[in-house]
Amino acid sequence: MSPVRAGSTFIRPQLNLGFSQDKLGGVNSLPELIEFAAGHNPDHIFGVQTRAGEGSSPFDITFSALQSAIEHASAWLVSTGATPGRTQRDQKLSPVGILLGSDIAIFIYMAALLRIGTPVSIQCLCMVCIPDILQVLLMSARLTPVAIAHLMKETSTTCVLINSQVSRASQEALELLQADTDVLVISNFISALSCEDLLYPNVRLNQTKIPPRYSAWVREDLDAIIMHSSGTTGLPKPVYHSQTYPLVYAAAHRLPEQKDSFRFNVSTLPLYHVSTSKTLCCSISHSSLIQGFGLMAPTLSLSIGMPFTLPPASVVPTGKSTLNALQTSGARYIMTVPSIVEEVLRLPGGVGLRALKGLEIVAVGGAPIKESVGDELAAAGVNLLNHWGKHF
Repeated sequence: MSPVRAGSTFIRPQLNLGFSQDKLGGVNSLPELIEFAAGHNPDHIFGVQTRAGEGSSPFDITFSALQSAIEHASAWLVSTGATPGRTQRDQKLSPVGILLGSDIAIFIYMAALLRIGTPVSIQCLCMVCIPDILQVLLMSARLTPVAIAHLMKETSTTCVLINSQVSRASQEALELLQADTDVLVISNFISALSCEDLLYPNVRLNQTKIPPRYSAWVREDLDAIIMHSSGTTGLPKPVYHSQTYPLVYAAAHRLPEQKDSFRFNVSTLPLYHVSTSKTLCCSISHSSLIQGFGLMAPTLSLSIGMPFTLPPASVVPTGKSTLNALQTSGARYIMTVPSIVEEVLRLPGGVGLRALKGLEIVAVGGAPIKESVGDELAAAGVNLLNHWGKHF
């Protein structure tokens, strides 16, 4: 599996994060970053979405194919009435929620909604005054119906994209909202098109008008992305961020440019995964705390050309399936959680440990790794990168 279909060097973008290093002509948002990659690295592989079922071929997604899928998604969102999108900063529109099983469709819809002015907002634990304008609420498919209803009520979400994996939970959440006398507007749950539908659109979708990209936002507008905490101390709390926020993931590395293309990165993390994450590099000296370990794989692909593979949304990753993904893709990097690393380590015959030792980076987050497991991996020479906690 080659990371690039055409022999060319990956061109990195200039990421503008609101600091002194910003440059005119740099990218300032996720939609701009995707457009840059599609324009300068069109035939490089963005990522591979594997599929469940024997004989099912994976989707190899180039940067140009990603941009096309996002444009089709934005056209579908407007044509179905999920959102009208916006062109002016002072337009007031309701949030749109994303409640899907974790595959690349989450990222496509998130980028599409940002593209048309429907921010994907992540609400902080502190109290922040948020303008009542069009927003995107990105929800974990693991939430309970009570938590889903709570987040929708707190963020005034009136439309939610769902699929069959969350149909039962979404129906129960809808019933809770209908029974709540404080809820004035009941949300509309819409069955979302699959990633396959967006990557390989039918004639009707191909002919649907693509709305323009929203560009009237400013960096201080905390109305772009709503994610949420895990709710370990009660119900989950929404967390709000700006259009620039996803670029923090794209910049969370210290990997220098290289002549040859990066090999694949296997990620077992849900795209809605929120945790403390750190700067990715071969030799770490400081941390950059960000709340979205699961989004690092696709954003790093966009910023440095490190393609990734994702498991199907319907499959729960295991040590065995992760080892298979590493071997099939020829990956040199992995982003995962401690339980998966331990399962790989304990595979019979030492096959898992040999695979981990062959990787340039084993990034682990989402929970603390057992001290005994960490010691065993370090002693064996595994290049372990801790993405949990505030300090190394």
